[in-house]
Amino acid sequence: YTAPSTVPSPPAVMLTATSVADATKSASVTITVTAVTPVNLGAGSFPSAAVDSNGTIDVASFSETGVAFAQSRNQGTTFNTPIVAVPAPAFEPSIAVDGQGDIFISTGNNPTNGLGGNNVVVAHSTDGGNTFTSVTAEQNTYESRLLVQPSGVLDLAYTNSDDNGEDPDNALHEAR
Repeated sequence: YTAPSTVPSPPAVMLTATSVADATKSASVTITVTAVTPVNLGAGSFPSAAVDSNGTIDVASFSETGVAFAQSRNQGTTFNTPIVAVPAPAFEPSIAVDGQGDIFISTGNNPTNGLGGNNVVVAHSTDGGNTFTSVTAEQNTYESRLLVQPSGVLDLAYTNSDDNGEDPDNALHEAR
């Protein structure tokens, strides 16, 4: 089924499926079509999103002030005003949620803005994203992605910077 490009009036559409093998077998369902309205979360780039087991949508993105975090508890209809989860300098966040609903954001950090000075910062929230605490891992990373197991165990996949600190050395690492 492909929804119409505009919301019909009335917004209900009857969808009927008929068996190809037996044309006497069919079923119908009424679908309510709603318009999609984008939600503006402000200036940002490199977004990363996760959905927890309750349907809460968590979004982290890079902004001039650091990594911004926003959350929707109503399937993306509205989001809270973004907060800074990790202050600048931070870039390219990766977000994940464990089985208890704890939120984890990993991001690169280069406080000296020098070659080869990239660290990984992992921010953690146990209160639904209201506050975050951070831990820095000094690992000279180039790019990293955070994986969170349902139990809360963290796995970090990353590449190291090469000797000039700009490009990956093509060696993928994993840390738990």
